[in-house]
Amino acid sequence: MLLAYGLTTQSPETTIDDRLASGRPAAPAPFALSVLEPGDLGPVLERELGSQLDDRRLTLGELRGTPAVVNYWASWCVPCREEAPRLESAWRQARRGGVLFLGLNMQDITGDARGFLREFGVSYPTIRDPTDATARSWGATGIPETYFLSSGGEVVGHVIGVVSEDQLRTGVAAARSGRVVGAEGGGATTSAAALRRTRVCAGTSQYGAAMESNHPSGGLLRPAGFEDRMGHQTPAAPPRVYGRRPTPHA
Repeated sequence: MLLAYGLTTQSPETTIDDRLASGRPAAPAPFALSVLEPGDLGPVLERELGSQLDDRRLTLGELRGTPAVVNYWASWCVPCREEAPRLESAWRQARRGGVLFLGLNMQDITGDARGFLREFGVSYPTIRDPTDATARSWGATGIPETYFLSSGGEVVGHVIGVVSEDQLRTGVAAARSGRVVGAEGGGATTSAAALRRTRVCAGTSQYGAAMESNHPSGGLLRPAGFEDRMGHQTPAAPPRVYGRRPTPHA
């Protein structure tokens, strides 16, 4: 039984996991997002994708033809810290075989996100969505979540929560072959149902950067227990069991 704590709102989109459950690959929603860090692609992927990253913006369509591992994360997500070294190690192996790892940083402060990348020595490319729109369109309900895409641009695997070494090996092989391996749970995650939407007073994040947000709610979505410099704290939400889609709190 895996406990979760954390993020935004329940995603209404479950198409990807529904298709994977039936043994079929799924076409993810398109995106066009800014490049936070271009990373070090290595010689094989540099020939294929280097020019796409040069303009500091990346679309899903530009990945077509390249097997990919897409990992949703944020600097304030505690479980994301657990899997970061594992992802980096797997990436250093996979890029030699032409498999791209792509971090998708969401609902984060740019300085905090870059600090996380430096701390863990992340060398794969990272793109940024300041909202949770891309995650919701893919059916993600928490972070971290990892999707495995075939060279045809379809999702063939999905790990909900902290991804293991075995899950990474299986997912990378599936991305290369295009064979559907389905969706499964990983380790503890920051769940979408467990964090409340809240208006946080102006202050600093836990890493000291100034908070800014254009979120439609008018406030910043932060993890339960977050406290700004004025002493205002996001109310803690009860832990959720991950492994089924959580339901919103009243």
